[in-house]
Amino acid sequence: MGSDVVKATRSLIAWGLLAAGLTGLNRWQTPPRGPWAEAGAHGVIVGSSQVWYALDAALLDSLSGWPPGSWTNRSMQGLSGAALLSEACAWVEAWPEGTGGVLVLECLAPEESGRVDWRLAGQIPAADFTRHAFASLPPLRASRSALEHGLMRATRGLHATLHPSADVPSAPPRRNRIWRGDSARVAELRMHEDRLRRVLSGEAHPPSYPAFLVNRLVAKCAQRGIELVPVIPATSPAPFLAPAAFKRPPVVLDGGMLPTPFSTPEYLCDPMHLNERGARRVTLEFWNQLAR
Repeated sequence: MGSDVVKATRSLIAWGLLAAGLTGLNRWQTPPRGPWAEAGAHGVIVGSSQVWYALDAALLDSLSGWPPGSWTNRSMQGLSGAALLSEACAWVEAWPEGTGGVLVLECLAPEESGRVDWRLAGQIPAADFTRHAFASLPPLRASRSALEHGLMRATRGLHATLHPSADVPSAPPRRNRIWRGDSARVAELRMHEDRLRRVLSGEAHPPSYPAFLVNRLVAKCAQRGIELVPVIPATSPAPFLAPAAFKRPPVVLDGGMLPTPFSTPEYLCDPMHLNERGARRVTLEFWNQLAR
């Protein structure tokens, strides 16, 4: 028993020293944020891959009358909850001073598994991850997840050097395809649409979310004069609501039709993502709601 404790302590100290030694590497390895600033952008979209495929930044440039490159869709696959909100806060912090603009945020609740990966380690500060973990997980799991996250965050520079990430394409791939459809999957997607309707009407309870990060984001946007627009895809698997924090209700991305493009095969390129036709319809309807 005693030897196990000694081994665990030595291991922890070794990891701590390694983390401390790599702090400088992490500083230069962390990529700069806000590359859109040089293009004079005014609109940033942050969400999951559903939103990446659904909202066409180039079409929003045209609809808004802003110069090309003014809108950028920085959504990512698997981004949700605390990671998504941390990413949104980081974009606000990198926003060019005095420019204002629009930040579109997908309201997607976190996966409460305690799972940690290298991308999360890069996106969520250790203090925020620990606070969120202890608020949403049992204490033992939260402690383990927080420690793992802290070690991964401290050594993420070395990991990025040894395992460079692939370049993210500027536009979603496979958008020109049409999904052949699957009756079971279509039925599941339409169940998600119905659940969202019940959540918005108060008939069903929305999942929990890290309120402290939502409040931080709202405050940062207000300080910089950025309009925060919450959005929810019609087939979102875990939509959250924050009526006490957001000044406006979420915009539901439904293309103005029911069933929505998200559950209609001819508007999809795969079982989850919109194709070009679907993205155009949803983007046009989103802009109409935003412009009202």
